[in-house]
Amino acid sequence: MTVKERMLALLSEGTPMLSIEMAKILNITKASSSMTAKELNEAGFIHVCEWRHNPKNGGNKVYAIGTGVDVVKPSLRSPNRNEPFKPHPDVAAAWMMK
Repeated sequence: MTVKERMLALLSEGTPMLSIEMAKILNITKASSSMTAKELNEAGFIHVCEWRHNPKNGGNKVYAIGTGVDVVKPSLRSPNRNEPFKPHPDVAAAWMMK
């Protein structure tokens, strides 16, 4: 069996997984697992069903078998990110009065 076939067989058991989790179970490298999952996703065999929070990169994709719409990565930026910096009045009072 190829890695792609093994990954599809694993996901067909019904449990959505991260590529890191699949790498451990299939006894392959994380890079190989990530690349294979990406290829299967682009081919339409699997889809991103959710994102798990990760402070390093914002989130990790959780894959599930079957065609489906990929969930969009959540935004880390706050909606007010484009507003100019406004210091807290108590902190700024000393230098604002000069």
